[in-house]
Amino acid sequence: MKALKFKERDSINNSYRKNLILTKCSKSYRISNHELLIKTYGKNSFRLNLINDLKSKHSKFKIIWFITFFILGAILFSLNTSKWLNILDLFFVMISIHLISERKIIGIYLGIIECAIYGFICFVNGYYGEFINSCFLYIPLYIFEIISWMISLKKQNKHNNSDEEIKEIRVRKLSKNNYVIYSTIILLITAISFVFLKYIIKQENALVFSALAISVSIIGEFMVAKRYMESYILLYLSQLFGMLIWLQGMLQTGYNIDSIIMITYFLATFTNSIYSYYLWRNVYKKAISGQRNALYKRKIKITKIIKLRNKFKELHWNKQIDMAKNS
Repeated sequence: MKALKFKERDSINNSYRKNLILTKCSKSYRISNHELLIKTYGKNSFRLNLINDLKSKHSKFKIIWFITFFILGAILFSLNTSKWLNILDLFFVMISIHLISERKIIGIYLGIIECAIYGFICFVNGYYGEFINSCFLYIPLYIFEIISWMISLKKQNKHNNSDEEIKEIRVRKLSKNNYVIYSTIILLITAISFVFLKYIIKQENALVFSALAISVSIIGEFMVAKRYMESYILLYLSQLFGMLIWLQGMLQTGYNIDSIIMITYFLATFTNSIYSYYLWRNVYKKAISGQRNALYKRKIKITKIIKLRNKFKELHWNKQIDMAKNS
């Protein structure tokens, strides 16, 4: 066995210098880590990773949520097959909001299609506030979200040192000043929407709820575009108001299958938004606490390196001591 030798400073390669500047920090680098699974199990890593995902609380909720509302949709379709468009809208929105909650940009593209379907349903049923909200506010906001998320992903990948491309956006948190600003804007938009619906559109059904739904929807979707986790607080308020709009309409006009389907629609989005807030909050906390693989900068301390080199220079292998310890 050769004596220990310490590399001279001149022989330190570029990759070593780079690692001294940027390093990975992870508090929970265990078997559930996907990169570790690939290194350890190779081809079988996908199956093991899938099993780990299915065991998580998040996946259990999504499985129960999908099964429940798909069964409800199938039952409602069997009651009146002519309302296939309403049921299609329900399934579309479920897939879309699930992907958005997973921070996948494809969910926004599906959301644009769903908005067009929902807008048509609202127009036919005389809910013009919801029609305007869906077609003239949600669709442009979704386009803004796509642009904003693509810019964010581009920036994330630009500063990404790993070979894998980042496909999930980072989550942010509102500051105290932003809480005041957004709350004021919501009140202003609600007042403007109420006047617009009552005196220009002359809507009679659920005026207050429609005005509130428009205001919180606009700000909620804008905050989703900006990747704020608090956006889901406004979104589930928006969906609650939407549910109340259809419930109030059903109480005024009597039982109809359209209202039942749309109440189910908003119940699905409402429950998903509550859980999505919990999910985004956890993602944010993990990113802040360093439980995810995050890059941290640190300075090169040349004096410390020199001290370590001098210490290692003094190290020599003693054959007799080594054999005595291992005998």
